[in-house]
Amino acid sequence: MPEKEDWPEYWGRIIGAVVMLGTLSAVAGLVWSLAIGFDIGTGAFWGGIIGGGIVFILSLGISRYATGGMMMMFGGFGVIAIIIGLVVWLIRTLIG
Repeated sequence: MPEKEDWPEYWGRIIGAVVMLGTLSAVAGLVWSLAIGFDIGTGAFWGGIIGGGIVFILSLGISRYATGGMMMMFGGFGVIAIIIGLVVWLIRTLIG
């Protein structure tokens, strides 16, 4: 039977996931704002807010092991989104 988390571990795991994946989402928003032609600050802001908010809501009801799996899954999606955004930005820059 798994051990019960106390409140510092519980909130520390949630805050860690939100900061890590919120930062990754902000970078993805920054790259995609360059690729689409939006303002850079707006893309990073909304990427971080939306990504961090989704992770915060999902982290509230799951265990510490599920949080680690969620971070690995969303981290992979974030890296793929950044790579695709960089390719789109490069193509758009070279063409136009």
